[in-house]
Amino acid sequence: MSEQTSERKLSPYTRLAIQQYDRMARMETRLDQATKDLQEAVRLIPEADMDYYMEQTEKIQQREDDKSDILERRRDKRNKWAQRAALLRRLT
Repeated sequence: MSEQTSERKLSPYTRLAIQQYDRMARMETRLDQATKDLQEAVRLIPEADMDYYMEQTEKIQQREDDKSDILERRRDKRNKWAQRAALLRRLT
């Protein structure tokens, strides 16, 4: 953070959002480099191995999609409980 920003009294949410943005920006840089590295590696795969590569990457993608679905369902469940708790607080 700049000197001006560090001297200001920021809310914890503002600091958190800035930290998260910084983290995401660094991850994007790493992802860009990993994508370039993958493209180079794929370019070098022999034609005879390409079907196997595709099968394996599809399995990996399916596994990650499944994880993402599970996390989304958990997030939805937590949000429902939070909404119910908020409603109960308002009613009492």
